[in-house]
Formats: sequence, structure tokens, C-alpha cells
Amino acid sequence: MNRTFSIRSLFLTAVMLCSLCFLTLTAYSYYDMILIRNSSSSLVRESIPRVMNAQRAILDLERLKIYINTIEHSIEPEQAHNAYMDASTLLTETMFDEDDVAVLARNVLNKVKLMWQTRKELMTARYDMMRTWGYLALAIDRLERLDRQADAAVLQPDDFLGAMYLPNADVGAFAASSAVKQRYTAAVERCHKAAEHSALDASCNVVTTARRQMELHFAAFADAKEKLHQRTAEIEYMIRLMSSSYTQNEAVVISTELGYIRDITTDLTHYLLLIGVFAIMSALGLYIAVFHVVIEPLQQITAFINRFNHKLSVEGMVLPSTHVTEIHKITALLHRLFDDVKKMTSDSERITQRYSELLTLSYYDELTGAHNRRALELFNRTIEQVPPRCAVMMVDIDFFKKFNDTLGHQKGDMVLRRVSTCLIKNTAESDIVYRYGGEEFCIVLQDIDKDKLAAIGARLCQSVKQLDMLNPGNDNKPVTISIGISPVTQVSGEWTLEELIYKADRALYEAKSSGRERFVFYHENQEGLL
Repeated sequence: MNRTFSIRSLFLTAVMLCSLCFLTLTAYSYYDMILIRNSSSSLVRESIPRVMNAQRAILDLERLKIYINTIEHSIEPEQAHNAYMDASTLLTETMFDEDDVAVLARNVLNKVKLMWQTRKELMTARYDMMRTWGYLALAIDRLERLDRQADAAVLQPDDFLGAMYLPNADVGAFAASSAVKQRYTAAVERCHKAAEHSALDASCNVVTTARRQMELHFAAFADAKEKLHQRTAEIEYMIRLMSSSYTQNEAVVISTELGYIRDITTDLTHYLLLIGVFAIMSALGLYIAVFHVVIEPLQQITAFINRFNHKLSVEGMVLPSTHVTEIHKITALLHRLFDDVKKMTSDSERITQRYSELLTLSYYDELTGAHNRRALELFNRTIEQVPPRCAVMMVDIDFFKKFNDTLGHQKGDMVLRRVSTCLIKNTAESDIVYRYGGEEFCIVLQDIDKDKLAAIGARLCQSVKQLDMLNPGNDNKPVTISIGISPVTQVSGEWTLEELIYKADRALYEAKSSGRERFVFYHENQEGLL
């Protein structure tokens, strides 16, 4: 007998020759991978949370901008006050973890307080301006009446609202009010024409004084408005500085970490490239070494197996002669193995046929021929959602217990079989009839609507009644059925199958309690029935 050697010894020799170089390169690569893992963990543990905090802080700064804008431009005092309180709360409670940003936040808080004080001064200046305007309007009206030329309507403070409305008014628009200019010009002309009239002279002085006061208050209003705008601009500038600080700081941190990881990854790539080249060279040498002693014999054995697998004759084929122990054992046992496989294949075909028969019986009710409760549960588990245009009928044989008690269970079984057959024949192929339990049947109908359900319900009741099976327990009346019908699903997953069965069962209860031998659709009032 020729001397043989195992594949294990052959490969062990090759592995021993390559191990030293491979382990050396792997050790360097593993060290670099540890460095990358530690750096990545540090990036995730420290840098990423900092970035998240920075993003939250930037969002808070955007909210702060909205509050500042509301304080400056809102025409509702209460809304402006709420914005001021929200801005103060945000600057007081929000943690700005950057030192320079925290200092800016305290400065912004002080600026917001000054801005709110300026806003209140602006409101006061506007109130004084409107008050002096009213006084000027009354003075002009009095002057006109004294001169007996008051043919125009009395000036109202609303004549100036379009020009002065806080805070969006253009201060230059105040002098453009045509009503003010016309009435005041006319009043001044009267004063010039009647300078000797003492009564008019006093009224003219009042008009002039009121005009001067109004101009002073308007100037105060314009100054306060400009001051408010300047404070807003200062706060927005500081907010931009805070946002830039967060963006720049976190960008520098992440860039530094990623640069370090990139350098290590470059070294690791070189090591992995060397490992890949070494592995390819080793694999090529190993393939050449074992091709004649392993691969060629295995190819011959594969051809033998393929011919047998395609049911071709393997007689006359010579299995290879080899010095490899494992392949030698395979060739020695191969013919005997395939003889056993042939016998097992014949037995397997008989077992498969029997299994199919048993599987069919396990999902059908042996007595009625309908699907059984187990098949219904399997159908419910198989479908993910009940499709649209689907409904359930629950069918019950009326007075079936009396039939059994009078004629016995054998006759009762005959009734169950005939009713089941009638239900199956009078429903579509896509509809499935299940024996739910006892004398109850469950029918799952698809591609259906309410009108079709009514037609099917009427047909089933009439068809069962026409079977001419008399029930001695019910005064020899024909055997009939009662049907409860669930709603039709409109969209996929509207109800589960259990919910449809429950609704159909509620409707069946009403059908039986209202006289039997009928079909009833489910409605909400049935939930109260016991």
C-alpha cells in the first residue's frame, strides 16, 4: 500500500513557514487599530457631545434673536414684555460652556435690560407726543372757532397715527401729515392777520406753545426710537460673536482629532497593503503546491457526484488514486454512500407524499370539509394587515342543539356537512369558509362591498333553507341559519381580523335575538347587547 499523508500536515507545514512574517505585520496593524479606536472613542466621548452642546447653544441664540426682534418691533406691549422675560430667562438659565461666550452672555443680558428700559422710554415718549398732539388739535380748533371760520372738522389724534405708530413709524413721516400742515398753516395765517385781536392773540400763543411742545416730544420720540435700534444692533452683533465662537472652537477641536486619526489610518493602510500582498503570494504558492495532490482528485470526485446527482450512470467511472488520507477515505466509501442515497431517496419520496396528505388534513375539518380553526389562526398570523374590501360573516345553525337532542349526533353531523357544503358552493373561490366551533362557521370574504354582502347573506339563508332538512326539535320547521356581518374594510389595516370577527359575532347575536333566519350588519349600538 502506498504511503499517504493528511491535508492537515500539508497545510501545517505551509502555515509554519508564513506565520512569523504574518504575525509581525499583524502586530503593527493591531497597534495602529488600537490607536484609531482610542482616538475615535475620544472623539465620540468628548468632541461629539461638545458639538451637540454647541448646536443646542446656537439654537438658543436663534431663539434669542427672535425675542430681541419682538421687543423692538412688536406693536403689542404684552407681547414685547413676554419676549423680554423669555430673553432674560434664556440668558440666565442657559449654560454657555465656553468662557468667552459666557462673558458675552452676561453682557448681552445687561444690554437686553437696557434695551427694555429704552423700549419703555420710547412708549413714554410716544404717549407724551400723542398727548401734546391732542392739546395742539384742541388749541387749533379753539382758534378757528374764535375767528368764526371753523368750517372744518375738529382735528383728531388719529390723524397722526399713520405717521407715529410705534415701533414701525418713520419719524420723517410725522411732518408729512397733510391734515396737520393744512390746519396749522391756516391757524398761523389767522394769527398774522388778526394780531391786534387780544382773544386771538392768546389762542395763537397757545397754538404756538402746543406746537413747540409737540415738536419737542416728537424729537424725544425719534431719539428714543434711534436709541432702541442701536441697542438692538449691538445685541445682534454680540449674538453673532457668540455663535461664531461656538462654530470656530468646535471646528478646531474636531479638525485636530480627525487629522490625528487620518495619520494613523495612513500607516495602517500601508501595513494592510503589505499583509494583502503577502497573503496573495502565500495563497498562490499554496495553490500551486496542493493543486496536483488535492484539487485534481476533488475535481474527479465532483464529476462523479454531479453525474449521480443528475441521475446519470456512474458505472465505469474510475475514482482518482491519491496519497491524501482524507481523499483516499472518501473514494473508498463513495460508492457505498451513493447506494444508500438511492435507497433513502426512494423512501424520502414516500415520506414527502404522506407528509403532504397529513398537512392537508391538519388544516381541514374532517367532518364538514371546511377549513378548521387552526387554519384560521394560521391565516391571521400570515397576513400582516387585513386588506381593503374585506369582511367577515359569522354563521350559526338555528336550534341545532334541539336537532341533536331529538335525532342524535349522527344526524346532527349530517346537517353540519350539508350546511358546510352549501356555504362553500354559494361563496366565491377567493372566500374561505372555516368551521369556527360547534355549529358556528366563519367566512372571510375578499374584494367585497356592502351591497354584495347583503346579496350573499340573502343567498346563503335561502340556500340553506332550501336543503329541506326538517328540525323535529323546532316543530319540524326547515333548518335555517343566522348570519352576522362585519363592516367592510376601506383601507389596509383598518381593523384586525380578530376585530372583524368580534364585530360579526356581535351582529350574529342580534340576528339570533331578533328572530333568527336572517342576516344582520354590525352597528355601534350592538356593543351594548349582552
